[in-house]
Amino acid sequence: MKKLIFYTDLDGTLLNHHDYCWQDAAEMIQKLKNLNFPIVFNTSKTLKEVQKFREETEVYEPFVIENGGAVWLPANYFNGEQGRLVVLGKDLSTILELIKPLRPDYHFESYSEMSPERISELTGLSIEDSKLSSQRICSEPMIWKDSETKLKDFQDRLKELGLNLLKGGRFYHIAGFSDKGDALKYLNEKYKVQYSEHEVNSVALGDSPNDLSMLEEADIAVIIPRVDGTYIEVGNDNKIRAGYKGPKGWTQAISKILTENAARSMV
Repeated sequence: MKKLIFYTDLDGTLLNHHDYCWQDAAEMIQKLKNLNFPIVFNTSKTLKEVQKFREETEVYEPFVIENGGAVWLPANYFNGEQGRLVVLGKDLSTILELIKPLRPDYHFESYSEMSPERISELTGLSIEDSKLSSQRICSEPMIWKDSETKLKDFQDRLKELGLNLLKGGRFYHIAGFSDKGDALKYLNEKYKVQYSEHEVNSVALGDSPNDLSMLEEADIAVIIPRVDGTYIEVGNDNKIRAGYKGPKGWTQAISKILTENAARSMV
């Protein structure tokens, strides 16, 4: 049986879009744990948010935050490595300093300007969770309030500054040029060393444009339908379209992958 590593987006994928519920995936999460197949959260969420969620789910693998901006490595997980946060992109203070001169030319509202109440209004998170969401390390989410033409111009100017603009389920995200696909690649190399006696295959699950790099980097891509029922287009020949949104579709697709993986191992 191949060693499968599951890299999963959270919002809209493992979590329902509106209520952030994940319990429809609880049995499958436990099954993957029993099979010793790692579940790696690869999300736009912050370090504090994911630390809270991993306690809820009891999933204690490495995880990726802020769209690939940084990776958390638990202590003694990879051949005795120390626990640490590895920043792959740009830190938030650098991002904020770089975009400061752009603010007068464009109309947008970014996270660093928002109160917890405003974040809660936009996301549906509790005030307490909104505070965790605002504790960012390497990205700046924003609401675009200008024209589409000016958005393209804004994106070009960000590139000149060494910054990238990613579209998520609710926000645009300003970050360095390290995305979810880069983080998957970084971690997968470590898993290949850790499980050198196995054939390691990566499975990525996501629903939004900011998941594209991860879905296209993975050996198997699982595309979860968006809140409106549509699917993003993914350039990966080995892909599965889940039949349901959120954790129900997550579970359905993984069940199919596990069945096929078990069948191949018996040939």
